[in-house]
Amino acid sequence: MPNLTISQPTNNLVVTPQIPFLVTGQATDRGMPEPVEIEWVTVSIDNGPLIQAALTAIPHQQLTTVRFIASAQVTDGAGPHTVTVTATNEQNMSVSKTVAVLVASPSCIYPQSNPIRRTVREELRAIAENKDKCTSFYLDTLEGQSNPCLPGDLICAEGKDHHQGLARTHQLSDGSIYFFLSHSETDSGDKGHLMQFRYSGPTEGEHVIETSPPTVAPLAQLLLVEEQHPCDMVFLPEVNNADAGYLFVAEQNTHTLGIYRWAPFQDYALQGVIAHEPAVGGPNFVFLDKVDGTYFLGIAYADKNSGSVTLFSARPDALFPGCVPGQMNVSAFQPASPESVFPFPVSADAQQAKLIRDASGNWFLLGFRSEPPDDPKGTDFVDVHRVEFSPFSISEMLFSVHVSFKPGDTGFASTGTSRDQEDCLSLLPIDGRKRKDPAIQVMSVG
Repeated sequence: MPNLTISQPTNNLVVTPQIPFLVTGQATDRGMPEPVEIEWVTVSIDNGPLIQAALTAIPHQQLTTVRFIASAQVTDGAGPHTVTVTATNEQNMSVSKTVAVLVASPSCIYPQSNPIRRTVREELRAIAENKDKCTSFYLDTLEGQSNPCLPGDLICAEGKDHHQGLARTHQLSDGSIYFFLSHSETDSGDKGHLMQFRYSGPTEGEHVIETSPPTVAPLAQLLLVEEQHPCDMVFLPEVNNADAGYLFVAEQNTHTLGIYRWAPFQDYALQGVIAHEPAVGGPNFVFLDKVDGTYFLGIAYADKNSGSVTLFSARPDALFPGCVPGQMNVSAFQPASPESVFPFPVSADAQQAKLIRDASGNWFLLGFRSEPPDDPKGTDFVDVHRVEFSPFSISEMLFSVHVSFKPGDTGFASTGTSRDQEDCLSLLPIDGRKRKDPAIQVMSVG
């Protein structure tokens, strides 16, 4: 039976339509004392016409061995194309292998966050002054995720379970918006949850509009993960504004950053992981955006004593080879040079830290925290830190803004908060409702 190895092209090689590329490799079969010869090798693109490869015998091998070479080309069509190589021996027995090549789009739209419309100080002041204009709707979480501790229960792990990370998509082509939520389970042996919810209620552009009663975003998937404490998360949309993207999740106990491929009506698919080896622990914070033509990814850990962030960077064309949806190359993220570890002065009491760009083009990291840190009815603050990228640095806190929301059992300490797509989002359990699901309150900062 023949054996086949393809040397070129490598999988996901980016090629240009109408420009030939080489297809090379080796084919082998049974050697002495009763050798079986390789009769021919053919190449086809997308199951098209067969291309005969030139064969060169390689002598003095234990197996009958030939080297093959052919020239092929993709005619047109952005996206992945299949190269199939088939080796056939003199007994008419064949084996085939395939690799994918990618044709880049003529122009590629790489994802990046929207800047807010005013300075960060003006936007946060507007949020504080317009708290009554928040929009509320429900995420259809599970009742068992919020079991309270009973009076007198001295060891209550269930009462420490909590939601924390929150992110959202851009508005999709069908008008829906998906929200992502991480949930921590604290009992020994429990698994954390990653959830996705599909909001299909009324919107004004990218912004959710409140209804009476509030719209319910049904649970589309609950994924059990090995990490007990998935925490901060950020969503990066797909290239060319496709209805898809990637969820980056800080996984504190396994010391990794999980990156999950997402598309509507599909389950999460693990795209890859980045191992994080901080001096202390974590990670429990993550931030990501495209800055001046480079993606910067920060994976951070902070506790009461100190904080540090490992900075990674990636070129857009390396991160999204061929500008093809679903093909993110996680290994394109490499530690920044010449330094990659920096101080992280964001408060350890913060539930999430979000990177934003204001109307002046300056970048800031917002830390969302509550005082006391474990009290869902505590006083909520947004701490503001300036971020520079050339060279990289995060300033000490510049200022802090007290924010509050509609009446209820509200607080950043209960579930965290996120800022995406010109919205300030806070996941808030609401008292006095018949439903025991959390609710979302949304305030526009645009």
